[in-house]
Amino acid sequence: MPSETINVKLVQKWVVFLLYITLSLFMISHHEIWGDELHSWNIARFSITFADVISNSRYEGHPPVWYIILWSISRCTTDIVWMQVAHWLIITLAVFILLFFSPFPFLTRIMIPFGYFFLFEYAALSRNYAIALLLIFCILLVMRSRFRYKVPLYYLLLFVLANTHLLALIMAGSLHLYFLLLNQEKGARLRELLGHGLFGLIVLLPTLYFIFPPTDSALDFNAFWGRVHIKDQLAIMLLAPFKSFIPVPAWWRYNFWNTQFLLEAAQQYRLLKGVIVLVTMALPLLVFYILKGNRKSFVLFMSNLTVTLAMATVFPLIAVRYTGFIFIGFIAAYWLYTAETSPDRKTGYLVKILLAIQVIACTIAVSRDMRYPFSNAYDAGEVLEKVPAGERIVTDFWCADMLSAYVGKAFYCVDMQRTFSFLEWKVKYKVLLEAPDSYYNGMKELFEREHLKEVYLITAQSRDQISRRYSPLLRAFQLDLVDKRDHAIEESSNLYLYRVTALHD
Repeated sequence: MPSETINVKLVQKWVVFLLYITLSLFMISHHEIWGDELHSWNIARFSITFADVISNSRYEGHPPVWYIILWSISRCTTDIVWMQVAHWLIITLAVFILLFFSPFPFLTRIMIPFGYFFLFEYAALSRNYAIALLLIFCILLVMRSRFRYKVPLYYLLLFVLANTHLLALIMAGSLHLYFLLLNQEKGARLRELLGHGLFGLIVLLPTLYFIFPPTDSALDFNAFWGRVHIKDQLAIMLLAPFKSFIPVPAWWRYNFWNTQFLLEAAQQYRLLKGVIVLVTMALPLLVFYILKGNRKSFVLFMSNLTVTLAMATVFPLIAVRYTGFIFIGFIAAYWLYTAETSPDRKTGYLVKILLAIQVIACTIAVSRDMRYPFSNAYDAGEVLEKVPAGERIVTDFWCADMLSAYVGKAFYCVDMQRTFSFLEWKVKYKVLLEAPDSYYNGMKELFEREHLKEVYLITAQSRDQISRRYSPLLRAFQLDLVDKRDHAIEESSNLYLYRVTALHD
């Protein structure tokens, strides 16, 4: 009878896994790639050597693992679809480990893959988060296993995890803290614990070289906080766990991505602000109640949460994908908790409620992403076909990635007055981006230098946006709309094609 039960459970796991494979493959094949995904691909594709991809990725504030993977793919093909294929393989492997090797109760382990982060944010969107999930799950397996080369493999995985993302570095540090506590619990001597602690620092610290960009980088997070009121700064930090555990988007908004339904509704119904405060205060207490039977697991979660919130002073947690690592920290802590302790019925019930919220959030996001275009970048080639043969084509800084990824070549950015294959976050370009006359100066210089009567400008900005931010252009040049691809869920991923002619007095 027990063997028959095991076989039934195994079949059920395979059914769930095949369902996840089918849903995730269908979803990722219907997801339109947006700017940040395109940007990572372009950095890899247009970096000639391995040294180039390391150098170019340093301006992103991200460690290089994801870029190295993409660079390796781009040596074999220029088709961006293979980035999605690689990402899909990574996330499905992570889910496979979760379903077949995690110690979670059966219902818990089959709910997790269909949550917001596992099926949408870190699955549909090809970024450097899924690889972190896979590495975290591998570390969780290795940490609780016994085999000859366990310790070297553990540190190798820890090093690679730390080099996927800043938030993954924090997660790696939290996992290592658990590792130290586990060894202490097993009776390791102080000298051995100090050795592991020191070696952990040696493994994790090199990541800081990649996270802190070069001196000429325009990635200035302090400048972001300088524009945000102290009250709003605190709200961004304190609401991060709330958005992580309850990532249900505002389903009534077309541009739903990176929204939260209670936060959006509270702008109209002020009573909900009190509800949000209560839920925000209750979440840490809820996690404490769930993990209270295992001090190591609770320390893992709290260290990840505390350092993540502290890091928010330089890395603003303004997007849901950033806050997601708080929830992932909970999953890791609960994994290790259930590896030692069978959760009681009340604890299991509370966890299932949290997972049900994730499933609801995922259902809303996936259905909207499949129904509407997430990005219109894939239409770049079709829009460019509207330009008459032989006419000059230019773009701007924010649109360069969309064109390069789908057309396969660099484009002249009129606002920067130079050609780009991918966006480069450098101070000298930031100055031009913030100048309201940058489009006018660039267009004027181009017309005079090449003796042009007209050019075709393809941009991600509508005429109203250009009017608000770069009005000097419209006082000297006429912009006639030739074609557009708008209504993207990600608002900066629309395309507008203008015929630009000089106005004469």
